[in-house]
Amino acid sequence: FNLPFFSGFAFFFVLLAALVVVGMRIAGKRNMESLRLILWCFTFMMLGYSTYVTTMIRSNADPAIDMYNVDNPNTLVGYLGREQYGDFPLLVGQNFTATPVDYKETGTRYTKGQDKYIEIGKDVKPVYAAEDKMLFPRVWDASNDQGRADFYRQWLNMGQNEVPTQKENIEWFITYQFNFMYWRYFMWNFAGKQNDIQGFGNVRDGNWISGIPFIDNLRLGDQSKMPDALKNNPANNKLYLLPFILGVIGFIYQLNRRKGDFIVTSLLFFFTGIAIVIYLNQPGNQPRERDYAYVGSFYAFAIWIGLGMLMVRDWFSRVIKGPVASYAAAILCLLAVPVLMASQEWDDHDRSKKQLARDLAKNYLESCAPNAILFTFGDNDTYPLWYAQEVEGIRRDIRVINNSLLGIDWYINQLRYKVNDSDPIDVIFTADQIQGRKRDYVLHNPQANVPQNVYFDLYDFLKNVIGSDDPSLKVTISRGERINYFPTRKFKIPVNEELVRNNGTLNPADSALQELRFEIPDRKRILMKNDLAVLAIIAANKWER
Repeated sequence: FNLPFFSGFAFFFVLLAALVVVGMRIAGKRNMESLRLILWCFTFMMLGYSTYVTTMIRSNADPAIDMYNVDNPNTLVGYLGREQYGDFPLLVGQNFTATPVDYKETGTRYTKGQDKYIEIGKDVKPVYAAEDKMLFPRVWDASNDQGRADFYRQWLNMGQNEVPTQKENIEWFITYQFNFMYWRYFMWNFAGKQNDIQGFGNVRDGNWISGIPFIDNLRLGDQSKMPDALKNNPANNKLYLLPFILGVIGFIYQLNRRKGDFIVTSLLFFFTGIAIVIYLNQPGNQPRERDYAYVGSFYAFAIWIGLGMLMVRDWFSRVIKGPVASYAAAILCLLAVPVLMASQEWDDHDRSKKQLARDLAKNYLESCAPNAILFTFGDNDTYPLWYAQEVEGIRRDIRVINNSLLGIDWYINQLRYKVNDSDPIDVIFTADQIQGRKRDYVLHNPQANVPQNVYFDLYDFLKNVIGSDDPSLKVTISRGERINYFPTRKFKIPVNEELVRNNGTLNPADSALQELRFEIPDRKRILMKNDLAVLAIIAANKWER
């Protein structure tokens, strides 16, 4: 209707509120208590989700760090759907040895334009043959960039060319996703922990223990023979299963006393723990321990630990009369669980003196020249740097660029602006040239009229070949789509000798090339958008930063 942005968003929620009010009135007049309860539950759910509006408010203020650029309802959908993490199957899907037999369009993608939402391409998903798919797919990730396919084979003792069966698929779910990636974390909290070294299924790193030799040695081997460095690890916590046992007692107590409350607590426990295991469908070889994902279920179990004390009180009241039974139960449970946990776990949970991430970030930043550009890879490299700059104001003149985000148009566009004390960056391509799926990747496609022994100027090549919409500089791929290509692997960047000597790029005694030459490796047949962005930043920099 050519109305301004947020018009449909506002209309939708006004309409929704009106429907809820009408529904409430109908429920009141007709005495429909179930409908009233449903509408109140829905209303409170919506109040909970309404906090995400703060994400859009913040993004519209254009802060220095604006992840996903959630400044409109369209991008909010992608943000809430975790689209940046890719797609994964849940009920029916491929196994990790499958290769797509086709690709199909599943919808249209839009982005916020100058005065309306504009189409930026189609959502495309791979199609797999029926024999390569299974129910409840758990071993699904065919990518091996993080060694995940190899990890599947190693964990399941599969041969190099074996195809996983449904039995192996379920075995992965039970032994890895549930036992290793949930139950192990659960028992860390309520039984004990071996050490804080990330485990990958081996018996000496990151397992749960109880502190009871018979149980631990049976599962993991003789723990007394562990090296002193591991036996004396601050995270070697022995809880003797006491929190776990008290929780089980509370579980039984609530089941027997109040089944309705028990069902609610059990649902909370299930949906914040086991249901998340099923939904996340984690592939192997995780880069870090993932216990934080299940904290909600640990809280739910703590409810049963609290109720367990009431059962202990009831036991005491059989032999001790009056309020003394309650005091005795409280003191015993206090010593057996929270006091024991604090004495065992305080040293490895105390973060008050852990400043390594902040100190590393400060050292990285302080080692850079004024107005420098610093490339990072992924979250763990980047967040400490952002913290140092945004919170402590350390070296705000440096532009931190996260390579993991450079394949997304909104992040490249954010480089065009001055941020804090950091000057804008020339990324060569216009916003329209990288919008949506445009130039997500370019193919190597040698041409007879392009000599392969000549080095081409990188800036000119990116601007006038990769950045061109000339049909002759594009190649047709599947489904008739035409994309840009690079016909050569050899490039050069001219060197301004006077500039590089004056700005400290070179030491006084260094010699200087007239041009820097390099080649795209033969194994790299495709340049992704983030590759193009890095090359553009280097070429357009012209040695100034």
